[in-house]
Amino acid sequence: MIVTNEGSLGNKKESAVKRQRINDIQWQMIDKKRYFPLTVVNMFTIRTILYPLTLVRTRLQVQTRGSLYTGTFNALKTVIKYEGFLALYKGFVINSFQLIPHVFYITSYEKTRQLISNFTSNRYLTAFVGGASGAVFAQMLSVPIDIVSQHMMLVGQKGGTCVNKQSKFRDFDRISVPEKLRNSSNLVIARYISNEIYKNEKLRGFYRGYFLSTSLVSINSALWWPFYYFYQAHIGPHMPEKMPVLLIQCICGPLSSLSANTLTNPLDCMRARMQVNKKRESSLEVLRNLWKEDGYRLFYRGLTARLSYSCMYSILITLGYETTKKHSLKEEYQQILFPLNEH
Repeated sequence: MIVTNEGSLGNKKESAVKRQRINDIQWQMIDKKRYFPLTVVNMFTIRTILYPLTLVRTRLQVQTRGSLYTGTFNALKTVIKYEGFLALYKGFVINSFQLIPHVFYITSYEKTRQLISNFTSNRYLTAFVGGASGAVFAQMLSVPIDIVSQHMMLVGQKGGTCVNKQSKFRDFDRISVPEKLRNSSNLVIARYISNEIYKNEKLRGFYRGYFLSTSLVSINSALWWPFYYFYQAHIGPHMPEKMPVLLIQCICGPLSSLSANTLTNPLDCMRARMQVNKKRESSLEVLRNLWKEDGYRLFYRGLTARLSYSCMYSILITLGYETTKKHSLKEEYQQILFPLNEH
């Protein structure tokens, strides 16, 4: 019995090592000419599918208590009922420019991970540093796009259950797009909002909440990748040996998002409120106002929408990310790695 157990344990360890080797496709193994186009197509598809949840999350996070929506699903129904289905895609065209910073993000993540791996073999540390550095570089381009698209998400809100008059909290001041422009193209609305931002604050208006946003994304990213590898290491060995590696990865992705996004949700609420409020406030003032409105509810304001989005996003991004990397492998590495992937 002892020999059998040791043999079984040895087989499980050997299988786990094989899976880890398959999963660990390094940057130098990838054909960049195939990788970047596949990444852009993958990200655009995912954003198109999940954008309505992004819009709803933003609206929930910036509304004051007693305002238009009571929750994620109520917001989805209200938007469709009073504004039409296409209203769920307000600001989508501008938001799609996030594909550019995403390419910077993933490139920086992979390159930093490769560099750090020369000094340590700790996967969690390399993933933590890689995720944080990738987010810092990407935010330089991402924040202005975020600010304009978030303002666009709030244009023309309608509903039949607005009880704002009964609330002791006033709705904060934000850029109001004139009625005559609300049915115009995304480009016209984006130009109007950009002009208003520049008129009020010049270029710094496009980087409102930059440090908070960078901190949020860096922390979230720095947590997501170590969680991702942690769950792979602890879940993979307990799964049936015939289970596809990609399926295990698609389980670990949402678990990583649940862990990272739950911890950082208050920062996300602060970022959204700071970036769409015309009045310039410090992070401390925003936090104080949010706490006055919601108290401990701040920790789960808009969290259902955020977790719904992030979990579905993680499944799709993990599926796309891992598949893209495998399809972008250079031929010499395909011969080395794919024979291990018997299933």
